[in-house]
Amino acid sequence: MNRPNMPLAVKVDAQLRPVWTRVERYVPPRSFGAVGRYGNAVELADGSVLVLCYYAGTPAAEDRPFYLLRLDGATGQLLQRHEFRSTICNRMAAFQLLADGDSAAYVLGACSAGPGGASVQAPYAARLSLRGLPAVVTAGASARPRPAEAAGLGRPYPNPAAGAVRVPYRRAAGTGPATLVLLDALGRRVRRVPVPAAPGGTLALPLAGLAAGLYWLRYEQAGAPVGPGRRLVVQP
Repeated sequence: MNRPNMPLAVKVDAQLRPVWTRVERYVPPRSFGAVGRYGNAVELADGSVLVLCYYAGTPAAEDRPFYLLRLDGATGQLLQRHEFRSTICNRMAAFQLLADGDSAAYVLGACSAGPGGASVQAPYAARLSLRGLPAVVTAGASARPRPAEAAGLGRPYPNPAAGAVRVPYRRAAGTGPATLVLLDALGRRVRRVPVPAAPGGTLALPLAGLAAGLYWLRYEQAGAPVGPGRRLVVQP
């Protein structure tokens, strides 16, 4: 069977181990032969991720938008989908998303069809407002990490677990209330445990009553995820 390609995003941890994967489903209406593709991604200060998405192989006369997807950095769950249309390009390939300070981003790509379906081969650039979203994390910012960025979770044990699991944690000095959150495979919060004020330690998280399966542990500071999530397998 001839199956169309689908864009696949994979988030990995510092050891290049997969944390989550996401396949972008087609947004109707979809033209026959259209292929969804991802551009690059940038991380926001709250741990979420912005990803470019566009469609290749669409008819030249079809005014097809491109998309900016905001994903949960811990689970890959779709948080927001922003649609953008161009007045100068019907068929645009959005390759690159570049941050411009904290309130905007540049989208760079290529245009192969103009209004009405005219055939063109030209570069494309657009500036998108990111107002209302957390700041983009840049390489320059990572050289001087904020206190909250020093916080996070260690590896849970035992894993797989049944009954309860122990989770090491660390938190930055002077930060406010923090929470250990357990999410199911659909990204729903199923357990919450306050993190003590101590700089570090180990939390005990009860698992009684949970269905067996794959879960995610997440450290939240002021309601926002901090650091990488941790995968947990719950046994019956």
